[in-house]
Amino acid sequence: MIVAATTKRSRSVLVGFLTLALGSLSGGAAAPKLPRDLVIGTAQTGTTHYLGSSAVAKIVGSATPMRVTVEATRGPAVWLPRMDQGTVDLGTLSTIDGYYAARGLAPLYDKPRPWLRTLQPVPLFNTGTIVRQASNLLTLSDLKGKRIAWGYAGIPVAMINVEAMLRSAGLTSKDLDTRVSVPGTDEGMTAFAEGRVEATFPGAPTVARLRELDAAFGIRFLQGDCSPEGKKRVEEFIPGVTMAVYPAGYGVLKEDTCLLAHYMNLAVSKNMLDDVAYAVTKAVWEKMEETHAVHADFKRYWKRESVVVPQSIPYHPGAVRFYKEAGAWKPALEQYQQKMLKELAAWERK
Repeated sequence: MIVAATTKRSRSVLVGFLTLALGSLSGGAAAPKLPRDLVIGTAQTGTTHYLGSSAVAKIVGSATPMRVTVEATRGPAVWLPRMDQGTVDLGTLSTIDGYYAARGLAPLYDKPRPWLRTLQPVPLFNTGTIVRQASNLLTLSDLKGKRIAWGYAGIPVAMINVEAMLRSAGLTSKDLDTRVSVPGTDEGMTAFAEGRVEATFPGAPTVARLRELDAAFGIRFLQGDCSPEGKKRVEEFIPGVTMAVYPAGYGVLKEDTCLLAHYMNLAVSKNMLDDVAYAVTKAVWEKMEETHAVHADFKRYWKRESVVVPQSIPYHPGAVRFYKEAGAWKPALEQYQQKMLKELAAWERK
């Protein structure tokens, strides 16, 4: 028994020695531990989220040994619990959804998920408020005392977008005197077309129905405040959300216009293995141009100089490792990252 045990240990030592020797001959780096399959939870087919997820799945599937499946759902409210259970590995959500989901804030979420992390945010989302072209309303500040569509109970995140953009002008919903309740953005556009409101929130300038409204009587998006002060007010409301100028010709815009801007995040759990997060981030970074043929906005905005920025959730350490190697991780972002990690650690202790 003793001899057998000694022999067994000797063999183990020999195997270990050979493994180390082979590792040294191959450069000493152990192969990353990657799963065979990954699942991305996203929004319904045809949406920007779904198209972005499909592009990521194709890239990661071709650049790594991992096979990636895209699952269309009604959004983060559906796939986040599954990520918590370990049956979804990645998901796409907006900066606003990330902020509310990580902290469990109403009206979007009832349970904090401070384990949320991002691999890469893409600046795809932009929103604003429309008025008739013939009106004398030019900026968000001009909304005081005007009839505006409000509530959007069927799409709670729409109301948060409106609140965020108002912050750029130093306003809140309390500064608007006459609010007409509508269940969603489409009903808001109907109220606007029928003259029941003077302004409404339709979403992005590329929303298809806006061309119909523009052809009928002419519309324009109100200017937000893209000054450093305006951006700061928005970013203090929700980190990672900002104001940006979009050019004339983008959707129905007739002039360069300052709109609310935020991101589609490729989100994961902090429990994802670092090697997996690193491999996905590296693949998407190196093959980013392959997304450009999928959607016009991917070609406009999915660029390396735009995707390593402060967000409403921290970056996964595997992503951080890659961005440092790529020279894209800056000291200011590291400082911001530590601030986010500290904040969400406090939520985990609650």
